[in-house]
Amino acid sequence: MVEIKEYEVREPYLRVNCTLGEGPHWDEDSNALYFLDIPKGEVHTIQPAEGPSSHKVTANLDTPVSVLANVQDHQEILLAGAKDTIGVLHKDTGTFKSIKELYEKDEKQSNRLRGHRLNDGACDPQASLLTSSDPTPISLVFFCPRRPASLTQSTIFKGRFFVGSMCDPSLEDSSESDSNGASVYAFDYDASTGRMTNKRVFFSTDGDELPDGHVIDVEDHLWIAMFKGSKVLRVSPQGEVVAKITLPTRAVTCPVFVGEELYITTGMDPEGSESSNFQGDLFKCHVGVSGRPKNRFKLKASVLT
Repeated sequence: MVEIKEYEVREPYLRVNCTLGEGPHWDEDSNALYFLDIPKGEVHTIQPAEGPSSHKVTANLDTPVSVLANVQDHQEILLAGAKDTIGVLHKDTGTFKSIKELYEKDEKQSNRLRGHRLNDGACDPQASLLTSSDPTPISLVFFCPRRPASLTQSTIFKGRFFVGSMCDPSLEDSSESDSNGASVYAFDYDASTGRMTNKRVFFSTDGDELPDGHVIDVEDHLWIAMFKGSKVLRVSPQGEVVAKITLPTRAVTCPVFVGEELYITTGMDPEGSESSNFQGDLFKCHVGVSGRPKNRFKLKASVLT
């Protein structure tokens, strides 16, 4: 039987009260931790070296941004996935510029896309963005502006809500977490097309808790936020739980590494059943292992002009 290492975090690192804190992103270029409050369109930053007093809202947008990624050779911007567009976020000014619309105008006005937005995502080893949209119909979105077919979408699991995705930086493998099925799935991934095949269950859980955002460490273990579960689980490559971080709030959404510290976003309890004062706050836990470097997105220079 695998021995489970346990951590307990009793208080938040930063009291921020996000409606839905999500998408934490470590920007090593500016030594800043970014995270998002999706419904409010807020982009938050904090300098971990300076502590909680460095926190600020760097952008307040009229669209819900849900995923960020660094861009090769462009330290002044971040790639950002929003409601129905992919664009760039300028770090200094907090302004957002769309570079690719996901839908035609008549599609965006249809009832089919009401409430639709992009969700979590990551860049693959060939510097393309892999993300997904929700709610139904769920689409896998593969974006690479360097190739003639710059944007492809395919419906992969109708009726299921994908809340986390990542690509292993060194292996041709990817994963998605499915909150309705309470599972994390692994796929074989073709980085030239964004096609995912050979779906299989990597990790499953029982009860009400749901796997949400996740990140991979240098030992090839996943750290998975358990929404409505008040915890983050470390899961081995064999799918076994080997560590657990317990948090004082239910709606745990996504972790990210900054060195050997794991920063964890949370949101409000969607069922309104939680009495915790720490809903929507940012948490931190030292876990003694670091994360794998994340892939960067690559843009054609003409896209930014």
